[in-house]
Amino acid sequence: WIDGNFGVCKPPHLVATVGVEEYRQTIPNAVQLGDAVLEVGCHLGTSTITLHEQASGGDTESSGGYCIGVDVGSSIIDGAKKRYPSVFFAVGDAWRTADLLRLQQEYLSTHKDPVGRSTGFDVVYVDVGGLSGNDGLLEALSLLSAIEHALEPRCIVIKSMCMRRLSSSLVSFWQNQKRLSSIATDGS
Repeated sequence: WIDGNFGVCKPPHLVATVGVEEYRQTIPNAVQLGDAVLEVGCHLGTSTITLHEQASGGDTESSGGYCIGVDVGSSIIDGAKKRYPSVFFAVGDAWRTADLLRLQQEYLSTHKDPVGRSTGFDVVYVDVGGLSGNDGLLEALSLLSAIEHALEPRCIVIKSMCMRRLSSSLVSFWQNQKRLSSIATDGS
């Protein structure tokens, strides 16, 4: 697809994880200093603060990096704000991507951004309930597509058992042409 400068945008890297520990282990590899990060399904903000620290290097003003934590429950967000007052938390729905961009604009209206970015996130973390069960695959794929096209991240990390299963069974044709041709001739 095409970006606003009429150049071809690369699709984001998609990382499927299982469990909180694996989800958090991706942070040093996926988030760079100065990144704009969004976590949807932030709950009490434990992963969000780690994402924020990785993106900001502890200094949001000079690095321009930050993380915004979003969840659907106002009491959950109130708790996160009390636990981590240095991070921007807001009530929001992962499926309402235009609202997520508005939340970013709200954040940027009150914080200096030395990078001068306009909209969109570099990295999006997704920890939304219901995306791990057997029936969650289509919902997860739909949500990933919506996030990819509306927020244009470089990377999306999703905590989802069904996405992890799918990713472990996919084979790239271009990188595995020889292996695929042997499968065709073996019949296995």
